[in-house]
Amino acid sequence: KENDRYICPMGKPLPFKGFDRTADGRLLRNYWAAPSDCRQCSFKPTCAPKARCRKITRTAYDEQYLISLKH
Repeated sequence: KENDRYICPMGKPLPFKGFDRTADGRLLRNYWAAPSDCRQCSFKPTCAPKARCRKITRTAYDEQYLISLKH
């Protein structure tokens, strides 16, 4: 949370890279690993088989959504 990133199963960072919008206008946050990290990873065939690197997309309001689920 403090660094605004995720960590892949092999311990590599997936930092925040920018925003996108869905077709209906909802805001999304994108996180992805460095392609060089994924290229040399033995888990790439199962982790990100059809992509250059591991990518995670969340709604821009993911934190508020998760907090509301706890209550």
